Amino acid sequence: ADDALRSLMWFQIKKQKDPVLAIELCREIIKESPKSKLAALAQFQIAKVYREELSDIESSLKEFIAFTKRYTKSSIMDDVMWEIGLIYEEENNLEEALRIYNELIGLYSFSNYRERAQAHIESIHWRQRRVQRSTSAQNK
Repeated sequence: ADDALRSLMWFQIKKQKDPVLAIELCREIIKESPKSKLAALAQFQIAKVYREELSDIESSLKEFIAFTKRYTKSSIMDDVMWEIGLIYEEENNLEEALRIYNELIGLYSFSNYRERAQAHIESIHWRQRRVQRSTSAQNK
């Protein structure tokens, strides 16, 4: 049911063709019934619109983090954590990305993102080792 609601909401947002208006509509949903599942999905979509439609990574991250504080029991918390991890990784904040990915794996062992998070952890560790080897070679 959450996936259907999310798809419907995303379709409606895309239909608006105006990301700012889409965000305003989502904020209205949150304002009208702040504790509902629909409000949680609206918060998620606000963050996605900032990231995917407006390329505003800072605002997207802020909205995803607000989600984690507001909707602590949400069934899509693993989706939110995955998105936060990706943002941190893309912004080269690898320690935070590792923290989020590890937390996702620890808290949501049955998540669809578990294997992907593990792969990203391994990739980050590999990149960190490569940088360390490169730095050591330059210092010799």
